[in-house]
Amino acid sequence: MTTDALAPSELQIQQALKAALGAVERGDHAGALKVFKAIYEDPRIAAPPDGLSGYGLCLALVENQTKRGMELCRSAITTQFYDSRHVVNLVNLHLKKGNKLAAVETVKEALSRMPEDAAVLALKGKLGIRQAPPIRFLSHENVLNRMLSRGRQDGKRKPGSRRRLGPLHPAVTALIALIFFAAVFGGTFYFLYHQAYG
Repeated sequence: MTTDALAPSELQIQQALKAALGAVERGDHAGALKVFKAIYEDPRIAAPPDGLSGYGLCLALVENQTKRGMELCRSAITTQFYDSRHVVNLVNLHLKKGNKLAAVETVKEALSRMPEDAAVLALKGKLGIRQAPPIRFLSHENVLNRMLSRGRQDGKRKPGSRRRLGPLHPAVTALIALIFFAAVFGGTFYFLYHQAYG
């Protein structure tokens, strides 16, 4: 009997992977890790990328191999960029390390690819990521951005609220910047002129 004859079938691999992913969802990371290891550490198996980030998450949580876990999550995102489970797992590992900035950057990158994905939007809300202000060179707290952003609520309109405004066109932003700086410069020049020449 050859070694190839002993290799698990494609169906067995898929069933084992489904069981491992189910264990991850239930929070049984130690149980899931045993199954992931059987799949991903068997040289006879061309392991599918579906469970790669789950394997990475379990390695980090159970065996404290956070760096390796993150590498596996990134590899899974590269291979299956459309699967938000990989993003969720990587974000959880960033948060485990206390690196909220990296978690936020991961979510922003995912939003550029999957702006309507429910899991990614949930991460956005969990991390408190705000949408870019309408006038990007001004802060969120600036009175102009506050006026233009009135009525926003995570992409949904409140009853009776104004239409949601996204970031302005670059040409409009440039025009507003020009007017803003001209007003500041003009006001400063006027004040200094009257101080000097009364």
